[in-house]
Amino acid sequence: MKLATYIDQLTTAGIEPKIATAHAKALETMLDDKYVTKDYLDAKLSDVKAVLFQTVGIAGIFLAIMKLTAH
Repeated sequence: MKLATYIDQLTTAGIEPKIATAHAKALETMLDDKYVTKDYLDAKLSDVKAVLFQTVGIAGIFLAIMKLTAH
């Protein structure tokens, strides 16, 4: 939920705008490092895929070398 939307909901419920804004900003600050966004997860998934493909590639090269040197 966006900060402005949260403030609007609080003021609609009867909270004074100054208090609603302070509450919303305090909550945003508290939660800032506590949640994961979709963009963050997408970036981490891309990193994991890259490492996985590198690992599979290295394993393939290693197996090819083993096969060539086994004769």
